[in-house]
Amino acid sequence: MYGKTVGIVGTGKIGRCAAAIYKGMGCRVLAFDVKQSPEAVGMGLEYVPLPTLLRESQVVSLHCPLAEATYHLVNADTLALMRRDAVLINVSRGGLVDTAALLDALDNRRIAAVGLDVY
Repeated sequence: MYGKTVGIVGTGKIGRCAAAIYKGMGCRVLAFDVKQSPEAVGMGLEYVPLPTLLRESQVVSLHCPLAEATYHLVNADTLALMRRDAVLINVSRGGLVDTAALLDALDNRRIAAVGLDVY
């Protein structure tokens, strides 16, 4: 993981804990959240717009709640922004990801892999 760029979507307590682990492995950590966390800024996280995070990250890790604004946050359009070697990690809520779009992206090798702790 050393030297990789990791994008954290959602910088609440769990997102910040994940970011600390990635930073400990020598990763550059980008962040996106509707509200910037002073703690995350203090940790050295770099807040960027979501499209920038998706384009630059080799790992995208989701740590946000499911709400109307986050339903299918990861969809065909956002998956198209991701790198071909990207890995998507979802440890939040299944509804954040459009499953059909994700399967299509995997089948067509538009992203490299996915790790899901939710459905």
